[in-house]
Formats: sequence, C-alpha cells, structure tokens
Amino acid sequence: MSDPINDLLRPNDPRLSVEERFIVGSVYTYLEKDVQKLIDARDRVQQTRGGFEVFAVLIRGYSNGHPVTSPGDHLTVILDSDGNVVRYIPGE
Repeated sequence: MSDPINDLLRPNDPRLSVEERFIVGSVYTYLEKDVQKLIDARDRVQQTRGGFEVFAVLIRGYSNGHPVTSPGDHLTVILDSDGNVVRYIPGE
C-alpha cells in the first residue's frame, strides 16, 4: 500500500506548472508569516472555479531520508485566481 504523502509534491517539483508553483509559493509565504519560520511541506494543487485549493501536509523532520508527519499536520488553503489567500483551514 502506498504512503499517501508520496502522492503529494514538493513545491519545486517539475510536475507543477509555473502557475502552480506561484500558488504554492503564495501559500508558503502566508504560512511562514503566520508561524515566523520556514516550513517544509508536500502539496497538492487543484484549480477550482474561483481560483485554487492547496492541500498540504507539514513535514516535522526526516527519518532515514523519509518525511515524518504527525496527525493534524495537514491544512487546506483556498486562494483566488490571483494567488491571494481567501481561506485557511487548519488540520485537526
């Protein structure tokens, strides 16, 4: 069985389009401003009718080269088509 985090991409993954990288960058800027530190995450970007939705899993560290996460270390950010954050939904 595949680890769900393997289906998510790093922010600089070449499979992301230039526009998707910009959107992920907007999310990271928003989150890093909030927590006052750099974050490491894996992401999935989906285009919506009004803009974009980014689902991210925060990485707490690495064990033997594999990302380590904890329950609740996920979030969803809704952005408009210009990359402005409309809504932030933290994980539980």
